[in-house]
Amino acid sequence: MDQILAFLPTTFGTVLHWINGVVGNYGVAIILFTILIRLIIFPLTIKQLQSSAKMQDLQPKLAEIQERYKNDKEKLGQEQMKLYKDEGVNPFGGCLPLLIQLPILFSMLYAFSQPLTYQLGQIGREVLKTPEYIKFATDNKTYPELLYVSNLNPSVNPSGQHLNMNFGPFDLSRVPVLDVSTPQNIWLLLLVIVATACTFLSIKISMKRPNQPVPAKADAAAKTAGMNKMMMFMLPAMTLFFSFSFPAGLTLYWTTGYIIQIFQQLAINKWFHGRKKEVVDPNGK
Repeated sequence: MDQILAFLPTTFGTVLHWINGVVGNYGVAIILFTILIRLIIFPLTIKQLQSSAKMQDLQPKLAEIQERYKNDKEKLGQEQMKLYKDEGVNPFGGCLPLLIQLPILFSMLYAFSQPLTYQLGQIGREVLKTPEYIKFATDNKTYPELLYVSNLNPSVNPSGQHLNMNFGPFDLSRVPVLDVSTPQNIWLLLLVIVATACTFLSIKISMKRPNQPVPAKADAAAKTAGMNKMMMFMLPAMTLFFSFSFPAGLTLYWTTGYIIQIFQQLAINKWFHGRKKEVVDPNGK
């Protein structure tokens, strides 16, 4: 069972370490690895974005149905399912790609935070058994493998197993903190700000598409706007929280993924806008 659970982080860590060996820069390796992962899951991502776009178009009608049948839960459910069927929309169509991305995200966390186990292969696993590392891990409870391989000091890392985890001014082995006393802390805080901003922008773009219908009733419009606003701020808040909890390498992975998603969402929005124009006027007039 442990081998099954370790398969994804071991595979991702091995590929990341190989890319790092080719390009010679840990940050660039993370960016290239993220692009590779996004290409692999691209078909699922497109389905997720399309499903989200269709559901967003239905929000005004759904809000009106919820308002009309707010006192009849059974009828509300029936009318909602009828709307989904009439519009050819699966309300859970966007869930599967998201569920698939979760184990990828957690596997990347393991690959980043435990490089001896998941990046350096057998050599790294042998280091884990040495008395020097065991003592180091006892004294350093938070991400000991990460701290060990990022340290050049022979008295700390006598095995010589070292990974340069710098990406320009960013030390991707560190966890960002709310402290501006050093340039490194400031650079990592900047990375957190960019990650949070990219998350916000991605959600905002996904919720604002050309010619999107609005609910006919003021109450329905307010309900739709409220749901959108909650999503627009909840996910960036989660990004902010996780950025201060995990190594900066994961934040760079997260940021790169959202930047790619922004461009994907813009393309989807343009595609939907073109399809709507064709439906309204096949001659494009």
